[in-house]
Amino acid sequence: MTIRTKRRRSRSLAAILAAMLMASVLSVVAGGPAQAANTSGEHLIDTNGDKVPDSRQFAGSHRYLTAQYLADAYATNAGSPSTVIIASGESMVDAVTASGLAGNLDAPILLTRTDRLPHNVARYIDGHNVSHVVIVGGTAAVSDAVQTAIEALGSGPTTERVSGADRYGTAAAIGGRLGGPNPTWCGSEQTAAILVNGGDSGRADAIAIGPLAFGLGLPVLLTAADELPQSTADFLTDNAVEHVVIVGGTGAVSESIRDAMIEDVGVISVRRISGGDAAGTSVEIAEEMLGKCADVIGATPDMVALVNRDATADGVAAGPAMGYGLGNGPIPVLLVSDELPAAVSDYLASTDEVRGGLKTNLSIVAIGGTAVVSNNVMAAAVAAAKTSPALTASISFNEKVPNRFSVTYSDDVKLPVGADDGIDYAGLEANELDGTVLDPTLYRINARRVEAQPDDADPQGTGPEQDSIANQIYVEDRTVTIVLSHNLAAGDVVSVVGGAKLGANDDLRPLEAASITISRSTPAADRSAPVIKIIAVAGESTFDVIVREPNLLTEVDGATYMADGGVKVRGSGVVLTDQPADFVVGRPGAGMMRYRFSLPDDDTETADVNESELSKGDVVEVSRNTFLDKGNRGNRLTRLTVQDPEPVDEFEIDTVSIGDATPQTSASATISTDMSVTAKGDGVAAGIAGNGWRIYGYADPSADATKKADIDVDVDTVHKIITYTINNGAPTQFDLARAFVANETFAANFTVDYADRTTLADKTTPVTATDPAGVGFEGGSSQVAVRVVFNDYVDALGADNALAAAIAGVTTLPIAQADENDDTVTTCAEDTPLCVQVMFQTPDNEVHITYTAITTGTPAVTGVLPVRGGTRVIPEGVATNFFASDPVVEGEDNSKAEVLRGLRPDSSLTPFGPPSSN
Repeated sequence: MTIRTKRRRSRSLAAILAAMLMASVLSVVAGGPAQAANTSGEHLIDTNGDKVPDSRQFAGSHRYLTAQYLADAYATNAGSPSTVIIASGESMVDAVTASGLAGNLDAPILLTRTDRLPHNVARYIDGHNVSHVVIVGGTAAVSDAVQTAIEALGSGPTTERVSGADRYGTAAAIGGRLGGPNPTWCGSEQTAAILVNGGDSGRADAIAIGPLAFGLGLPVLLTAADELPQSTADFLTDNAVEHVVIVGGTGAVSESIRDAMIEDVGVISVRRISGGDAAGTSVEIAEEMLGKCADVIGATPDMVALVNRDATADGVAAGPAMGYGLGNGPIPVLLVSDELPAAVSDYLASTDEVRGGLKTNLSIVAIGGTAVVSNNVMAAAVAAAKTSPALTASISFNEKVPNRFSVTYSDDVKLPVGADDGIDYAGLEANELDGTVLDPTLYRINARRVEAQPDDADPQGTGPEQDSIANQIYVEDRTVTIVLSHNLAAGDVVSVVGGAKLGANDDLRPLEAASITISRSTPAADRSAPVIKIIAVAGESTFDVIVREPNLLTEVDGATYMADGGVKVRGSGVVLTDQPADFVVGRPGAGMMRYRFSLPDDDTETADVNESELSKGDVVEVSRNTFLDKGNRGNRLTRLTVQDPEPVDEFEIDTVSIGDATPQTSASATISTDMSVTAKGDGVAAGIAGNGWRIYGYADPSADATKKADIDVDVDTVHKIITYTINNGAPTQFDLARAFVANETFAANFTVDYADRTTLADKTTPVTATDPAGVGFEGGSSQVAVRVVFNDYVDALGADNALAAAIAGVTTLPIAQADENDDTVTTCAEDTPLCVQVMFQTPDNEVHITYTAITTGTPAVTGVLPVRGGTRVIPEGVATNFFASDPVVEGEDNSKAEVLRGLRPDSSLTPFGPPSSN
């Protein structure tokens, strides 16, 4: 039963003139905004851990996931909810009126399929230990099967259903469920309710009012355009509603409805909020939130949300999340379409440029992905909402001074209190640098912070808080110069983090991110000849010749070319004419080969002496052109006069350089026996990172095998989860593979394959859901190489692999035996996923170490890998020189001194292969 009304056919002259005057005033306001916010930008979040915002927060691959992301934000800002509201994501007629109830219950709104509870919704309820679920709508909207599935969840929530005979009755029932004291409108003491059109044309109005209805806890009732439903009228009467706010124009809710509520129902006052269209109405609501309602709900003027008026599901779920806000108070919702409506553009262009004496920045949140709020719409909104260009940074690098870079800002920037241009950060406390351009955490090299070492750092500490790859930071004329503890190499990425408000004089413009890649110089023609290094120590029966040349000439069988008789020892009566090189090995770094020569037996000595030994004064010589490169260029004549070991001022480490991490193995997971998913080496799950990923599969138990399979795939890069849901049918592995590769994020980061590629049999095998715990990836590994250069020849490395352990940042590494060549030690650290390969051949002043992180079946731990720019304290005793092996001389220092060195990046140093054993 409805209360029938009819539209008025005539209006008084005074009313018409008043309306015309109001319209002219509105047109002037809309068409000529005074000014916009000082700056504006899209609200983004960091999804890859580099602390640089890069993705939309509420861009789910489908409406159920977008609603969950909005509920996640609600939980983050309001705390984990004890109650949630579930509405149909397929029939939205009931859900549009739930925002007021959500505000009354302090609950987010999640969406469900009519006949099946989405797995991500189930995880949300269990993950937040939700104790009560309110279902809005009848069983035609949310089935009994969904209600049963909710009650069967691990958190054991109770459920209740709120519904009516039709959409109008359901809206009234939802309003009746609010309970407690009767809610009022802003600035009024009258009991209030909101009224919108219950048809398709009214859904956009209901979306726009959602955050305000949430904040006030007001019931949202439905009506036809010209007929007030009896259930709505009964609610108004039964609850003694005194004030009704109509949302929408007279085409949605006629003036005769207004009259009927006053004359027939007993409502005392009626107010209408409307614009020229849905977008204009959303603007009027935003102004209401920031005007009369500001003191009541505390809405933020620094953020707005954009919702596509046709994306009802996204808008419904946005009501509670935007009604609570993202940390700064409720956020108005503005409606857009495939274009930015003029009313919204004008509103954004009229926001405050200065507020409270401070320049403003407006952050714009997109609800949904680019398919619903396009990049063009967002760009137009950002452009409309700002008057000033963003604060920008320009990064410069001079290859003649490779250990520094400079950042020049487009305007005056904020310095530490009391500072003038030219100030250095040295001597200032860390909190004095926060929020200024001298804050080293603003700057990145290869996504790692350039962070000054704290004054109170633990000298033995190895955590990230002690990392220091900046020796000096200073500013002159808006240019910040950072002097590093190492040289930048080709391919390094230098960046400035965006988002910080660094402008001087209370300029709140956020900084735009900036980055440059150190360019690689054009390779010069190879005009360099092989370079020779001789290593020979008195008292030893062997010596080494190291050849450095990236294009060394080799024979067909792979052996390196060496001229006969080119290597000689003079002074001991020994000439090496038959080239007895018994050790040849390639080393990390381009074009390094090492040869070991053994002196022949000396028959003139007694039987107790089996081999000759080098003596002080002997000369080891490598003749000219003993080694040739592919351009037929040979080495220069090189000689070394053998000396007795002598003490050095302090036996220590000169440099510790590090090569880039390299994914050695791609992690993979097997699904349905014969199907495998493998992470790409250049994607988000490359190397050891893949071992933290899992694949969850879900299937509809009531699926009709005769129907075509419908498979949803989602790749969550934040939580490292791949999810596929079989909604119907009985798909084959081929169907699932096709669904995987159709997902853009999956295709960019993973590949799919079959156990037997020679037949289609495996591809046509029916696929089912995976284990409830998911399928884990395993097998991924990552590797870095380190070169340690001492200032004297090393006779032996210390016990327990102390050098490798110190660089890895662990206490000890197990002792391991050298391989058959007595040059490589491979070991795995206990209780860590770290394998270490140490390459060292005495005598030498270089030690090469490769660290490989490998885990299987458990999430990867990558922190044990050394990183570029890391700082390590090298303890005493990690190595012994030849002088220290002699009897200790009283008064002489024969020990390894404590050394502190940074890990210097070296682009020529690369990992050289996986360890021989794990």
